[in-house]
Amino acid sequence: MKGRIISVLMTLALIVSGLYVSDTKVSAAEISVMYDGVDLCDGNSTAGGFSYDAETKTLTINNVNSENKELVINSGDDVLTVEVKGENTFDNSSYRCIGLYGNVIFAGDGVLTVKNGSSWDIDAREANVTLDGAIISLEGKTSTANLETKDLTIKSGKVRVKGSENEDEWSVKAIKCEDLLVEGGDIYTNGSFNSSTITASGDVTFKGGRFTVVGESIDHAIDCAGTVTVDGGDLYLAGQKNYQSSIYAGSFVINDGYVDMMVYQHPNNGNYSSAIEVTDTITINGGRIVVRYQDRTSTLEWFEFSATFKGEVLVYDDGTINVAMPDELKNYLDEKPISYAIFEPAIDTTGKDFTFGNEIPNDDKKKTDEELIDDGESNTTTDDNGGDNGGDNGGDNGGDNGGDNGGDNGGDNGGDNGGDNGGDNGGDNGGDNGGDNGGDNGGNNNDNDGTNTDGNTDGKTDGNADGKSDVTKADGPKVGTKFAYKKYFYEVTKAGSTDGSIVGQLAVTGLRKKSITTIKIAAIVKLNGVKYKVTSVKNKAFKGNKKVKKIYVGKNIKSIGANAFAGMKKVKQVSINSKVLKTIGKRAFFGDKKLKKVIIKSTKLKKVGKKAFYRKGGKKLTIRVPKAKKKKYKKLFKKAKTNKFAIK
Repeated sequence: MKGRIISVLMTLALIVSGLYVSDTKVSAAEISVMYDGVDLCDGNSTAGGFSYDAETKTLTINNVNSENKELVINSGDDVLTVEVKGENTFDNSSYRCIGLYGNVIFAGDGVLTVKNGSSWDIDAREANVTLDGAIISLEGKTSTANLETKDLTIKSGKVRVKGSENEDEWSVKAIKCEDLLVEGGDIYTNGSFNSSTITASGDVTFKGGRFTVVGESIDHAIDCAGTVTVDGGDLYLAGQKNYQSSIYAGSFVINDGYVDMMVYQHPNNGNYSSAIEVTDTITINGGRIVVRYQDRTSTLEWFEFSATFKGEVLVYDDGTINVAMPDELKNYLDEKPISYAIFEPAIDTTGKDFTFGNEIPNDDKKKTDEELIDDGESNTTTDDNGGDNGGDNGGDNGGDNGGDNGGDNGGDNGGDNGGDNGGDNGGDNGGDNGGDNGGDNGGNNNDNDGTNTDGNTDGKTDGNADGKSDVTKADGPKVGTKFAYKKYFYEVTKAGSTDGSIVGQLAVTGLRKKSITTIKIAAIVKLNGVKYKVTSVKNKAFKGNKKVKKIYVGKNIKSIGANAFAGMKKVKQVSINSKVLKTIGKRAFFGDKKLKKVIIKSTKLKKVGKKAFYRKGGKKLTIRVPKAKKKKYKKLFKKAKTNKFAIK
């Protein structure tokens, strides 16, 4: 171990000093295959097990057992195929075992085992790599990545990475690349990684095949700067203990396929991270996502619980989402002031194939850790391009829901809802229930006798005639729904509509990012098609913040809650830009000793709560108000026991 560390340090020192030169020089113009200083493309296949066909540009590796020798492949301006046959092993304790340049395709039905590279097993930083057959097994405890490449494409075959099994000697990354495309085959990792298992600086796309992770990762199973897209295949991520979110990306999109994740409790701080966290958008158009929660393992009483799905914008149009949380954990969270949410920002799951309970329904695709390990260790691969999932989900959900809903809802809703809702609710909800239930359920689902006349006639016609067919529903998240948007947490105080005819209202409830130094409360927030006015600051929303220096309150704020900004050690200035502010709650800015200036633009202020601006030992406070309100507001602030202040 000590010798490997010294070797790596010496190499790094040479690189920094500019004196390092690779063992093998490569040309960007023509194909070369260098092994132990010999170019195998010149017919010098003196090393047993190698052969090169210049006509097909194919290097065949057949039962090669190499120790402490470097293989460097350069395709030049062409594409070179490496045909893997039999059992092959490259064991080199130098900084890399195999170096690749240009465009290289691995094919064949053999196994290529590469191990003990100190920095990389396969260093393909200057190559695009395609796997179209063969099994590539990487077993080095590398300091950079087992495989690092530009673009990586998996069509068939298997990439198998065995990370460290020693807790004191973790591997860094399994795979590092720019873009990753999986069309078939397998990626399997098992071991301990002190960074993310797969790191991509571009996009990650699954169109088929299978991705399985087992073991532990300090960060994520997938860390992607661009977009993770799942168009098919199976992602088994539940077998790896990720102490951050399983998937972290710029955006996440699932149109088809199956994603299985487990959220573990961090062993040190007790926190639960998200399953999927993005900096932009999460879009769910199809497929199935399963998330399981590990029960509490830490004895810590207080910990943070991140939302299961966390993004700036979250769109859930279609597909299946199943979330399971042990009853013991849910009961504990409900008993403690520890907030938790499935979606952040909040979304309406009405009518969606969504479940949240203590178990996963129809859990036939679940695999135990032992089964996942067996899949990875075997020399068989998945080349069905995600056929299982497409068939299973399509068949099960399509067949079951189609049959059940078609029969039950078609008969019951067609007759009952068509008549009852259309007639009974015609006066109140004629347009909504009469039209929607009568027309949709009656017409589309059919009633019990196989016709849809009663549903359409009684529901739609009578509903429209007796009621108001154009009544708009507030179909956005319900009052009390909590969510995060950009830097802040919010709570719905009035539901809005997705068509824009009803503008909802929000209370800002706290800071999402604790590190910011300026609070800017927005006037308008638009989320999932619903427009909201931010009209209030909730009690204790920012109480005790130690970093904020300036506060800007939005123009639609009507009330500031009790203790909303109390005990903020560094705040110096507050600008309340709202001209409709009516109430400042008691002790709202209590104890803000450095507060020197408050600007109030509202002419409608009616109440300032007791000690709202009381600052024992604080600086003299200047409060700027509209000229016409100076006298009146001075009385309000005096009555509220404001100390050391001047109205200007």
